[in-house]
Amino acid sequence: MSELWKILQENMGISWRGFLVVMLAMLPNIFYGIMSKTNVPENPVEPNEMVSMIENASRGLFIIFLIVIWNKDKLDNRPIYFIGMAVCLLVYYALWARYFVHGRDVEYLEKNLWIIPVPMAIFPCLYFAFGAFWLHNIPDLVVLAVFSVCHCILR
Repeated sequence: MSELWKILQENMGISWRGFLVVMLAMLPNIFYGIMSKTNVPENPVEPNEMVSMIENASRGLFIIFLIVIWNKDKLDNRPIYFIGMAVCLLVYYALWARYFVHGRDVEYLEKNLWIIPVPMAIFPCLYFAFGAFWLHNIPDLVVLAVFSVCHCILR
């Protein structure tokens, strides 16, 4: 039991890097939440309730894991993680800009990016995956994989 306690002490705490990763992705969502939307369907398709519950639970878990679980000894500063995070975040911001420039038309939230389907679901998931690799957060990657599949199914 003392070994488990030691592991928890070494790998748990508030990760300001993890918090920053989460907050950078959430910035556009603040504007989305406070601004009105246009072209909202009158009868939206109801999502699969079970998949929606799994998505919401895994979303909460992966955000908590990203902020709370971290390996102090294995922070990985390989450029590929930063480049991957930067590219995915910039594409994600560009997709949000497309949505706002086109009058907050909800159609643009699900519109393909060239041949990439549901880019508003794919790019933030990839961004968070690069962030989890950077923080060497394996538990987060497992939960993020579940979230990513559910998130893409529901979009």
